[in-house]
Amino acid sequence: ADYGCFPPAYVADDKGRPLHTWRVLLLPYLDPTLAAQYRYDEPWDGPNNRLLHARTPAVYRCPSDPSPGISGITDYVVIVGPGTVFEGGNKYTTTEEIADGLPGTLLVVEVAETNIGWLEPRDLRIEQVSGAINAPKGDEVSSEHPGGANVLAADGTVHFLSEGRPAQDVHGLATKAGDEAVSLP
Repeated sequence: ADYGCFPPAYVADDKGRPLHTWRVLLLPYLDPTLAAQYRYDEPWDGPNNRLLHARTPAVYRCPSDPSPGISGITDYVVIVGPGTVFEGGNKYTTTEEIADGLPGTLLVVEVAETNIGWLEPRDLRIEQVSGAINAPKGDEVSSEHPGGANVLAADGTVHFLSEGRPAQDVHGLATKAGDEAVSLP
């Protein structure tokens, strides 16, 4: 609301190299103390920022994750790619651009065992997503919860996507203006 748009998936330098993730851009709203320690004048894995890796904000970890001892890893990612809210580096999306409607468009999805550091400007690419919930492949919408995974819609509501949901629904929900006839539960 402060900027009239959603943050980009990542901030890139003039050569297109990812520097800072959306998770860091939200830090001033989630943990101002930690945000004050992050240095935007160095990349996410720079000497100062690297020291913050183990201090994953609780909001970026699923309470049901059985491996809370793995520090620095996030359970929540965005789906990045053409047609999504997060098209890539330095690309912002306004609410007006979400023609499919805020309640029917995904912002953040849960992915079990991402092996993605919360500071790392890396997320789930739309091309990787088969759409199957809790598929054994790994890089999918998944969780440690039986029966499905949590997602955050563009209107700020959280929903549970069940494993039995048609695979094409995830792709439809991930686009911002695809005019698909799918909705969140």
